Parts: sequence; C-alpha cells; structure tokens
Amino acid sequence: MKKASPEKKAYVKKLCEEGIVKANEILSHLKEGKFYQELSRGALINIKNELKEMSLILDKKQSDPAYPRFILDYPKTDLIDYYVNIWYEYYKKT
Repeated sequence: MKKASPEKKAYVKKLCEEGIVKANEILSHLKEGKFYQELSRGALINIKNELKEMSLILDKKQSDPAYPRFILDYPKTDLIDYYVNIWYEYYKKT
C-alpha cells in the first residue's frame, strides 16, 4: 500500500485543526454558561483530543480515532456530519 502524499496529509491536518478550533469555540460557550445540545461537553473534549492526535500522527494505521463510533449515536446534525466527515477524510487520505 502506498503512502499518503504530503498534499493529502496537509489537507487532513488542516481539517483536524479546523475541527479543534470549532470544538474550542463550542466549549468556550459552554464555560460562559450557554447551553449546547448537539454534543455533550465530554464528547467535545474527546473529539478535540482525538483530532489533536490525528493531526500529529496523520496515519490511520497508527491512530484510529474512536469518536465516530460514539457520536453516531447522537441525533444527526450538521455538527455530527462535520466531525464524521473529518474522520472520513482522515481515514481515506492517510
């Protein structure tokens, strides 16, 4: 099996970093006492941590994130689709 190109890895790294920023924004709103119902605080922290690891390793054989398995149990929303898409691109391109 051939290795992922540097361009594909850069694309996936960018997606992971954007996902981390989005999680941080939501988490900061939760700290301000605002309610957020799409994902729990714990789920967002878990996703953020896994995205950090994914962005550093960029190899699905070395890092297989678990967050898609549990967020698929949440009701379907744009945010769920967003994070599942990042995982899909990571899995497909690394």
